[in-house]
Amino acid sequence: MSRSGITGKAAEIEKDLENKVRMYRGMAEKSPRDFAGALGVALKDLATLYLDTGRPDKGEVTLEEALTVFRKMAVSSPKTFLPYVASILDLLGNVCARKGLITGTTERAEYWYNEAVKTYRGLAVSAPETYLPSVAETLNHLGALYAHTARPEKAEGCYSDALSIQRGLVKSAPEGLMPALAVTLRNLAQLYAYTNRPERAESCYDEALSIHRGLAKSAPEESLFDVASNLYELAVLYMNTRRPDRGEAAFVEAAQILGCLSERRPSMFSGDLTGAAYSGLMTAIQDSLMQVYMQVRGLSEEESESRVSDILEAAGSKCAGYGL
Repeated sequence: MSRSGITGKAAEIEKDLENKVRMYRGMAEKSPRDFAGALGVALKDLATLYLDTGRPDKGEVTLEEALTVFRKMAVSSPKTFLPYVASILDLLGNVCARKGLITGTTERAEYWYNEAVKTYRGLAVSAPETYLPSVAETLNHLGALYAHTARPEKAEGCYSDALSIQRGLVKSAPEGLMPALAVTLRNLAQLYAYTNRPERAESCYDEALSIHRGLAKSAPEESLFDVASNLYELAVLYMNTRRPDRGEAAFVEAAQILGCLSERRPSMFSGDLTGAAYSGLMTAIQDSLMQVYMQVRGLSEEESESRVSDILEAAGSKCAGYGL
């Protein structure tokens, strides 16, 4: 076991990266032009490992050191090193946002995200197709930070800017950018629902759902969870706007999709983070259906449980229609 408490392959990788950082740090002191870039890459890789193994403080410190290295190199070689600067700024925003939402101090996250957006925008001037997707992605991150800190107007501005960028990009390269467009639409839908604008929320959910369904035709395993989660959020909107029939139908389809995935791809429901997301969504859908049947349809608890069970048992007959 390493000093950090991690074991196995991760511990070996960490030891190797730490050795590389020490080696490149010494070499960069003697010849920064030749080895500072390699030092920055090693630092970024080590920081990513720290973050992936639950050590955000060490990850943040290491990212900041990498940022300093790349900023110095970008002075003389901006095309080579500014992309590294931008990606680390966004990563720092993510790290500080997670910490800040717990502690209530998100100023550093906001600063890093804004710096990342500014840097990516600068890069996009000469290479828009390469860097505008990153501008939109970071705007989504910043929008989510604003949304979680009760600043809906700022959140909407970020999401709307991201959506405008993505709509322009998909005209020339739709396939690779459609998943990101769907993410932005759902972010906006959630914000509109939260700020009591159900018509706008429904429009965004509908467009995102159409995208997810299209993607699921060619890649069901990768996209059907997105279809189910979108249906669930749309069903909640229907219920909150007194449309129980449409809400029930959306809940039922979402349950059947997850039922198919559970039957045909059981590994998706394992104990890791992805499995927890699948299981959590299934539980939420089942609970929502129970409420529909008991509170709206007037069924008993036993009758409602039977109805939900029947829906899940029937899911197997729907799998072929979803490409499973």
